[in-house]
Amino acid sequence: MTLGYCHEKLSLAVREMCKSTASLKARLRHSLRHGFTAFPQDIFPDAVRQQLLEVKAAFEGVHPIVNAVNPPDVLDRMKPPDVRRLVDKVISLRESVAKEYYGRR
Repeated sequence: MTLGYCHEKLSLAVREMCKSTASLKARLRHSLRHGFTAFPQDIFPDAVRQQLLEVKAAFEGVHPIVNAVNPPDVLDRMKPPDVRRLVDKVISLRESVAKEYYGRR
């Protein structure tokens, strides 16, 4: 896995959040389909690695797909200000990865 691949997946996740008209919680949940919480932290520079760890921790236990079998998860229990902060963290992570990726090229 490369930083370029991570940049692409984060960009797709952010695009997913921006283009949808669903609730912010649903947008965040759907953005997980792009796999950015599974990135290995060792390919990120230290400053970006900390952001990645914070985002991963915030999404821990979140089900990427809602169905009748899944009990309410962390995202379901978040208050609107917390959801907005998490959206901001994902966007900020994408921006930091972009800066690193384009700075290396």
